[in-house]
Amino acid sequence: MIAECPKVGGRRKARREERRCAILAIARRHFQELGYGGTTMSGIAAELGGSKGTLWAYFPSKEELFTAVLDSWIEQYAPMREPKPGQDLHRTLVTYCTEFLTIMLSPEVSALYRLVIAEAQRFPELGRIFYDRAPRRRQRMLARLLDAEIRSGRLSPHDTLTASAQLHHSCLFHLFMYNLWGLDPDLTPDRIEQDAHAAVALFMNGYSKR
Repeated sequence: MIAECPKVGGRRKARREERRCAILAIARRHFQELGYGGTTMSGIAAELGGSKGTLWAYFPSKEELFTAVLDSWIEQYAPMREPKPGQDLHRTLVTYCTEFLTIMLSPEVSALYRLVIAEAQRFPELGRIFYDRAPRRRQRMLARLLDAEIRSGRLSPHDTLTASAQLHHSCLFHLFMYNLWGLDPDLTPDRIEQDAHAAVALFMNGYSKR
């Protein structure tokens, strides 16, 4: 199910936005059920009704359509809330990592990762789009917090984008990977927070000021 279509002013704009939302809803289902390779613009246009030109007027390529679907997916299931500097860094990072890991373990996001992993070898553009719109955006977002902490003197100077990537990867190495492999891990909130604490402890050991 696609997120609720945003309200826009004017009847013409509203109709266009409703049409766009309908396209995204159909496209998301096609990508989920048929995979990236099995999804075609022709198939989406046929289910949408009307001419193929209508679909192309909104999305000139399958890559652009997938990008829009991915953005709507993130907005609905994996929103990115930027952590604020100036508070207790350890607590801020634990809260952030707990929320991040909870999102990553949701059925919808797990399904998206499986789709990307299954198809990226044959369709490199899929992996590039996904990386730019999801992991890289998160890494840059957290890096901004780390930059602020370095300026304040609470963290030692380092490459914050690399450090951000390392913290995200540390969050995922256990529960997320076990879940991806179908090993039925403990996904209770307490267990998720334990993994978040472990990832942050490792991070702070490497980057906090001595």
